[in-house]
Amino acid sequence: YLHSSHEIVLRRSHPGSWGFSIVGGYEENHSSQAFFIKTIVLGTPAYYDGRL
Repeated sequence: YLHSSHEIVLRRSHPGSWGFSIVGGYEENHSSQAFFIKTIVLGTPAYYDGRL
């Protein structure tokens, strides 16, 4: 896993999806785990931003 993090602020002009899905994160038997961006949806704030 990478040992760094980046803060990314997304803005959207109307309610709805941010446009991405994640996998990983907290697991009960393993405490905190890394999470990853799985999917970015075309036409959403995450897609147009381009940093994810």
